[in-house]
Amino acid sequence: MSPTPSAARIDALRWALDASPSVVYAADTDGRVVFANAAAQARWGGAAMEGTPAADLFTGEARGQLAAAAARVLTSGDSGAFDAGDTGRDGVRAWAAYVLTPLREDQVLSGYLCVATDTTALKRSELRLRRSEQLMVDTQGVAHLGTWEWDITEPTAEWSDELY
Repeated sequence: MSPTPSAARIDALRWALDASPSVVYAADTDGRVVFANAAAQARWGGAAMEGTPAADLFTGEARGQLAAAAARVLTSGDSGAFDAGDTGRDGVRAWAAYVLTPLREDQVLSGYLCVATDTTALKRSELRLRRSEQLMVDTQGVAHLGTWEWDITEPTAEWSDELY
Protein backbone atom coordinates (compact mmCIF):
# COMPACT_ATOMS: atom_id res chain seq x y z
CA MET A 1 0.00 0.00 0.00
CA SER A 2 1.45 3.36 -0.99
CA PRO A 3 1.44 6.24 1.50
CA THR A 4 -1.15 8.96 1.02
CA PRO A 5 0.42 12.28 -0.03
CA SER A 6 0.26 15.01 2.58
CA ALA A 7 -1.91 18.08 2.09
CA ALA A 8 1.28 20.18 1.79
CA ARG A 9 2.55 17.98 -1.06
CA ILE A 10 -0.78 18.16 -2.86
CA ASP A 11 -0.83 21.96 -2.48
CA ALA A 12 2.74 22.17 -3.82
CA LEU A 13 1.80 19.98 -6.79
CA ARG A 14 -1.27 22.12 -7.55
CA TRP A 15 0.89 25.27 -7.34
CA ALA A 16 3.46 23.78 -9.75
CA LEU A 17 0.81 22.67 -12.22
CA ASP A 18 -0.90 26.07 -12.07
CA ALA A 19 2.45 27.75 -12.78
CA SER A 20 2.96 25.64 -15.91
CA PRO A 21 2.18 27.23 -19.29
CA SER A 22 1.00 23.81 -20.50
CA VAL A 23 -2.65 22.83 -20.27
CA VAL A 24 -2.94 20.04 -17.70
CA TYR A 25 -6.07 18.26 -16.59
CA ALA A 26 -6.88 14.94 -14.96
CA ALA A 27 -9.93 12.84 -15.74
CA ASP A 28 -11.41 9.81 -14.02
CA THR A 29 -12.21 6.49 -15.71
CA ASP A 30 -15.57 7.92 -16.83
CA GLY A 31 -13.72 10.70 -18.67
CA ARG A 32 -14.86 13.45 -16.29
CA VAL A 33 -12.49 16.24 -15.29
CA VAL A 34 -11.27 15.96 -11.69
CA PHE A 35 -8.57 18.66 -11.93
CA ALA A 36 -7.71 21.44 -14.38
CA ASN A 37 -4.74 23.78 -13.95
CA ALA A 38 -4.75 27.55 -14.55
CA ALA A 39 -3.70 27.16 -18.21
CA ALA A 40 -6.63 24.78 -18.80
CA GLN A 41 -8.99 27.27 -17.16
CA ALA A 42 -7.59 30.05 -19.40
CA ARG A 43 -7.96 27.88 -22.52
CA TRP A 44 -11.44 26.54 -21.80
CA GLY A 45 -12.78 28.92 -19.18
CA GLY A 46 -15.61 27.62 -17.05
CA ALA A 47 -15.96 24.61 -19.33
CA ALA A 48 -13.03 22.92 -17.55
CA MET A 49 -15.00 22.50 -14.33
CA GLU A 50 -14.75 19.47 -12.11
CA GLY A 51 -17.25 16.84 -13.28
CA THR A 52 -17.37 18.07 -16.88
CA PRO A 53 -16.83 15.37 -19.52
CA ALA A 54 -13.34 15.98 -20.93
CA ALA A 55 -14.71 15.36 -24.43
CA ASP A 56 -16.84 18.50 -24.05
CA LEU A 57 -13.64 20.57 -23.95
CA PHE A 58 -12.83 19.57 -27.54
CA THR A 59 -14.55 20.06 -30.88
CA GLY A 60 -14.50 18.28 -34.22
CA GLU A 61 -11.55 16.07 -35.06
CA ALA A 62 -9.81 16.81 -31.75
CA ARG A 63 -12.76 15.28 -29.85
CA GLY A 64 -12.42 12.03 -31.78
CA GLN A 65 -8.66 11.94 -31.28
CA LEU A 66 -9.10 12.48 -27.53
CA ALA A 67 -11.67 9.66 -27.37
CA ALA A 68 -9.30 7.24 -29.12
CA ALA A 69 -6.30 8.19 -26.95
CA ALA A 70 -8.33 8.06 -23.72
CA ALA A 71 -9.77 4.66 -24.65
CA ARG A 72 -6.26 3.35 -25.25
CA VAL A 73 -5.05 4.64 -21.89
CA LEU A 74 -8.06 3.37 -19.97
CA THR A 75 -8.14 -0.08 -21.57
CA SER A 76 -4.45 -0.91 -21.92
CA GLY A 77 -2.89 1.29 -19.26
CA ASP A 78 -0.42 2.57 -21.88
CA SER A 79 0.17 6.24 -22.61
CA GLY A 80 -1.50 7.81 -25.62
CA ALA A 81 -0.75 10.90 -27.69
CA PHE A 82 -2.18 12.96 -30.52
CA ASP A 83 -1.72 16.32 -32.23
CA ALA A 84 -4.78 18.39 -32.97
CA GLY A 85 -6.04 21.78 -33.93
CA ASP A 86 -9.05 23.08 -32.08
CA THR A 87 -11.00 26.31 -31.79
CA GLY A 88 -10.96 27.80 -28.31
CA ARG A 89 -13.75 29.66 -26.56
CA ASP A 90 -12.26 32.89 -27.98
CA GLY A 91 -12.88 31.57 -31.52
CA VAL A 92 -9.16 31.39 -32.30
CA ARG A 93 -7.75 28.20 -33.80
CA ALA A 94 -4.85 26.73 -31.83
CA TRP A 95 -2.81 23.55 -32.16
CA ALA A 96 -1.33 21.38 -29.45
CA ALA A 97 0.48 18.11 -28.87
CA TYR A 98 -1.46 16.11 -26.26
CA VAL A 99 0.00 13.33 -24.11
CA LEU A 100 -2.27 11.18 -21.94
CA THR A 101 -0.74 9.17 -19.12
CA PRO A 102 -2.58 6.66 -16.93
CA LEU A 103 -3.22 7.58 -13.30
CA ARG A 104 -3.23 4.83 -10.69
CA GLU A 105 -4.28 4.65 -7.08
CA ASP A 106 -3.04 1.62 -5.18
CA GLN A 107 -2.03 0.01 -8.51
CA VAL A 108 -5.59 0.37 -9.88
CA LEU A 109 -6.19 2.48 -12.98
CA SER A 110 -8.16 5.52 -11.79
CA GLY A 111 -8.08 7.80 -14.83
CA TYR A 112 -5.59 9.72 -16.92
CA LEU A 113 -3.55 12.90 -16.88
CA CYS A 114 -3.52 15.01 -20.04
CA VAL A 115 -0.69 17.46 -20.73
CA ALA A 116 -0.97 19.67 -23.81
CA THR A 117 1.95 21.58 -25.27
CA ASP A 118 0.99 24.54 -27.44
CA THR A 119 2.32 24.07 -30.99
CA THR A 120 0.35 26.93 -32.56
CA ALA A 121 3.40 29.05 -33.52
CA LEU A 122 5.10 26.02 -35.06
CA LYS A 123 1.97 25.01 -37.00
CA ARG A 124 1.43 28.54 -38.32
CA SER A 125 5.07 28.72 -39.44
CA GLU A 126 4.68 25.36 -41.15
CA LEU A 127 1.55 26.58 -42.99
CA ARG A 128 3.33 29.79 -44.08
CA LEU A 129 6.28 27.74 -45.35
CA ARG A 130 3.96 25.46 -47.38
CA ARG A 131 2.23 28.50 -48.91
CA SER A 132 5.62 30.03 -49.80
CA GLU A 133 6.78 26.77 -51.37
CA GLN A 134 3.61 26.56 -53.45
CA LEU A 135 3.98 30.19 -54.52
CA MET A 136 7.56 29.48 -55.65
CA VAL A 137 6.44 26.41 -57.63
CA ASP A 138 3.64 28.41 -59.28
CA THR A 139 5.99 31.32 -60.08
CA GLN A 140 8.61 28.99 -61.58
CA GLY A 141 5.97 27.43 -63.78
CA VAL A 142 4.77 30.78 -65.12
CA ALA A 143 8.33 32.06 -65.73
CA HIS A 144 9.59 28.68 -67.01
CA LEU A 145 12.45 28.81 -64.50
CA GLY A 146 13.63 26.11 -62.17
CA THR A 147 15.91 25.63 -59.22
CA TRP A 148 18.21 22.94 -58.00
CA GLU A 149 19.96 22.27 -54.74
CA TRP A 150 22.92 20.03 -54.00
CA ASP A 151 24.03 19.17 -50.48
CA ILE A 152 27.76 18.48 -50.77
CA THR A 153 27.76 16.60 -47.45
CA GLU A 154 25.42 13.97 -48.89
CA PRO A 155 25.25 12.39 -52.33
CA THR A 156 21.85 13.90 -53.10
CA ALA A 157 20.50 16.63 -55.29
CA GLU A 158 17.00 18.05 -55.57
CA TRP A 159 15.42 20.01 -58.37
CA SER A 160 12.12 21.65 -59.07
CA ASP A 161 9.56 20.14 -61.42
CA GLU A 162 10.03 23.08 -63.81
CA LEU A 163 13.80 22.47 -64.08
CA TYR A 164 13.25 18.73 -64.54
